[in-house]
Amino acid sequence: MPFRDPLEWADVVVRDARSFRFAPGALRREKRLVLQVLKKDGNLLQYATGELSADKDVVLEAVRRSGGAIRFADESMQNDKEVGLAAVNNDGMALQFCSRELREDPQVVLAALRQNGLAFSLVQRRLRANRDFALAAVKQNGMALQFAPPDLLRDREIVRQAMLNDVHALSLAHRDIREDAAFVMEGIKSKGAAMRYAVDDLRSDKEFVLKALGENVWAFGSASADLRSDRSFVLESMKRNNMVLEFAKSDFKQDWSLHAEALEADRSPQLKNYLHRLSFSGKDNNRQRKRAPVAQLQADLRPRTSNGGSVGGNGTSTALRRATTAPGAPFAGIGGFT
Repeated sequence: MPFRDPLEWADVVVRDARSFRFAPGALRREKRLVLQVLKKDGNLLQYATGELSADKDVVLEAVRRSGGAIRFADESMQNDKEVGLAAVNNDGMALQFCSRELREDPQVVLAALRQNGLAFSLVQRRLRANRDFALAAVKQNGMALQFAPPDLLRDREIVRQAMLNDVHALSLAHRDIREDAAFVMEGIKSKGAAMRYAVDDLRSDKEFVLKALGENVWAFGSASADLRSDRSFVLESMKRNNMVLEFAKSDFKQDWSLHAEALEADRSPQLKNYLHRLSFSGKDNNRQRKRAPVAQLQADLRPRTSNGGSVGGNGTSTALRRATTAPGAPFAGIGGFT
């Protein structure tokens, strides 16, 4: 049953601002009540009646809570710089609802870009060539680089700032930048995925890829498929970082002879432990594992006891050996490595 007493309506609106849209018109013209409602949701400005959409106090309250509420304001308010600044400081995308004059105002534009770099898409095309605007945008959101004019895609400082904010922004840069080894390496230091956006020549360059591994092993995952399938190169790369095997051709994870060669070059406990885990990996735990063709590999991968003896050697029961080595066994893979 609808309320007949305006005071009842006022009480309901104060308790639940969402009911404001259903309140009588007389209440939706009451400035004090409207200000209370807008403190909870600025977008309720759209339900205010009378002259309130042109009342600066009311509109400011609305846009400080919800920047996009400026679209419900009177045109005179959409052209008011103080109101426009308040709106874009809350939501940079509110720039689209400001007057044309404000959309060309450097102070308002910069405020919008610092709040949301993607507001760069709303800046008039002739203003997007402004370097200060572009820098402000990509510092807040690297992918704002997609809205920059072609000339700025060659600007190393702008691309650098975009890349540091979002490594995927490097994909938008001009080829001249993506073929610059030093520049791409700068990105790899931050995120290995930067390798993905380097030109093919760099991704296939053995020297460059090896250097990148020294900065970030994840870069190997974006090296060329040929390099990741090159057995000798993978072995060379494992000398820099054993984890490259995670990104190499999948067959190499079960290539026992490759594991044996890797152990010849690096007999560290870390590598032994890693290869030991790989020996028990696979989708089908019930299928008999292939044994390493190199007898020494089995000995190298076998865990050692504190006195130097081999677990599963003399003094260890056959049952225990089966429980810890048989594929699919309940304790398969447990070998004492830390």
